[in-house]
Amino acid sequence: MLQHRFHTWRFSGQFVKGGHIRTIILLLVLWFIWTTKNDAKHRRIGMEPSRIIWQVHHTIFLLHTDKLFQFVHWRGDLDLVPHFGITLISPTPNPPTLVYWCAPSAGYAKINTDGCVKNGFASGGGVIIDHTGRCIRTFSTGYGDIFILETELRAILQGIELA
Repeated sequence: MLQHRFHTWRFSGQFVKGGHIRTIILLLVLWFIWTTKNDAKHRRIGMEPSRIIWQVHHTIFLLHTDKLFQFVHWRGDLDLVPHFGITLISPTPNPPTLVYWCAPSAGYAKINTDGCVKNGFASGGGVIIDHTGRCIRTFSTGYGDIFILETELRAILQGIELA
């Protein structure tokens, strides 16, 4: 039963993966309840909930200070960040990469292909272009009900066969 509840908690958000704050908080709470219980039993130190809360907060603060937490570990739960007295810096997005078409060497052709699956029907096609940029041939075919990877590969194979 506890394992099921942990599993439900761990995967309760779309961004929750290994190392996510939602998982870490639960594990820290369970750990500090355990250690506080042992302290109460063996050292006669009272079980104070405020002590457990402080230990969880302090551990998360230390993990952040040591740069063991990154922005990705908080995705979907950024509203929790201020409660731990930390500041997250959102990652700088990578600059766009310029992508452009280059003509093949003289005597060669270039094949550009694509595949698509929509509502259970797959189709693919492409264009074959020579070294001057002139269209030699276009092609397209319906493949029926197959997965996208197979669709893409079939379009590539068809382009190679036609070239």
